[in-house]
Amino acid sequence: MKTLAGSTTRVAIHHSAVSKRPSQPTVVTELVHIKIMIDLLPIEVWRYILEFACTDGGRTAISFSRVSRAFRSISTAYRFHSVRLSKLSDIQAFLVEYEAALATATSTRNDPPRVCRLLLSFLPGETDVKLLEGPCTFRDVHSWREAKDTWNARCVDLLSGLFALVGSHLETLAILQSRAIALPFVRCTLPALRTLTLLAEDRLFVRLPSEPNNSLSWMEMSNVSFYASNAPIDFAGVAAAPPFPALQRLHIVDVTDKDAQSKRLPWTVTLPVWAKLAPHLAILEFSNAAGVTVRDLRDLAHDMPPVFSTLRTLAVQPAAEDSGSSISLAGMEATPSGRDSDPNARTRSQMGVDATPSGHPPVKYVLRRPVPGGDDSAYWARRLAEEWTRWA
Repeated sequence: MKTLAGSTTRVAIHHSAVSKRPSQPTVVTELVHIKIMIDLLPIEVWRYILEFACTDGGRTAISFSRVSRAFRSISTAYRFHSVRLSKLSDIQAFLVEYEAALATATSTRNDPPRVCRLLLSFLPGETDVKLLEGPCTFRDVHSWREAKDTWNARCVDLLSGLFALVGSHLETLAILQSRAIALPFVRCTLPALRTLTLLAEDRLFVRLPSEPNNSLSWMEMSNVSFYASNAPIDFAGVAAAPPFPALQRLHIVDVTDKDAQSKRLPWTVTLPVWAKLAPHLAILEFSNAAGVTVRDLRDLAHDMPPVFSTLRTLAVQPAAEDSGSSISLAGMEATPSGRDSDPNARTRSQMGVDATPSGHPPVKYVLRRPVPGGDDSAYWARRLAEEWTRWA
């Protein structure tokens, strides 16, 4: 079995060295023993270690590459295993660097780097879009509208290129966003994606042929323009080739920032669309749900046939401010039941959902307790970033 030392003969020598360990180890001998352990572990084991360790945006992989030439060789493939990006300039720089790394791997006949975990943060103060704040003149609004239109077009171009470049191996994706910064629609296919987390919105992936307008719709150009994506969702095309065919877990956090508009398309409209975008979805989690959303999710569970035909778990966590409202919980506790094994959850019978229709797999319905301070978007941004590092 191949090791970092390069041969099985060297392994035998190291075993001999281990057996002659001095009784009083010095700093030098301890370093020798550490190197022996490193050399003895097969490369396959180190690959597993790197796969589970490199989940922090690239820092760990870079540290491994500085240990030795041998480590640099095997850690190169994991340098981009986990990537976090915020500004469009960062995305552009990453694309250049990643394409160069792919070319180097090809020329040196090494394993190419793969992006398996990606976090994109478009939050105020992190991304490079200017917000329209304070008292504004019509000229200010017009100037901002043109700048945002330019940003939207560049965002679509860069994200389309990013998803096309990393999509074949991308398994975990988190989109941290704010309704104060409307994102344009991006058409993409992510065939390997298994876990998707969305904060506040899903408009990056969901745009319908006909959407409602209000008095402020004209200000945001992405409401009427599709840029390089050309057109909204084509349901005939989606049915033939779903963009998220392997998606198993969708986690949505509903947070409305202060001074931001409400969601352009309510969740009751877009969630059925996700049943088409991700036809094999097994776990749907909805956190910080307003009372009306909890009610709508319960009604969604009653639909016949089920909207999500492959769903196994529907977990709902009401917003703290709605945790005691009759709208959010009254209908979900209509049927009493015994104690659940999870003190933070309630069973499907407590949610007032009938037995699973015949011909469809059983679904576990879970009602989670609200999180104190869960209406703070900064809290969810931190929490989702932490979860992103853990989900494989």
